[in-house]
Amino acid sequence: MKIEKKGKSLEVDFEGSFDRKTENELENLVVKEIQGIEKLSFDMKGLNDISSIGLRILSYAQKIMNEQGIMYIENADYWVESRCRMHDIVCAKWKEDAG
Repeated sequence: MKIEKKGKSLEVDFEGSFDRKTENELENLVVKEIQGIEKLSFDMKGLNDISSIGLRILSYAQKIMNEQGIMYIENADYWVESRCRMHDIVCAKWKEDAG
């Protein structure tokens, strides 16, 4: 996972899987790093799997960002995007929808 902070924007690029092994790293990111962030972007290009734990953390990030800014999910393949949408991660702006 690569994390880049630019002012009030935070970009997170995923690699591999988003599961119990990466849970702590991402949970710490959500709890500590997104406070005061106005734009949160998750690039799912390198993601090949997302577990229910990963979906829970994305949902929590979405809840925070609904209060303080906007969250983008970009480059998600069909399987990852459909799992996110099935778990009500739909208020987040999908990069292609944000125009």
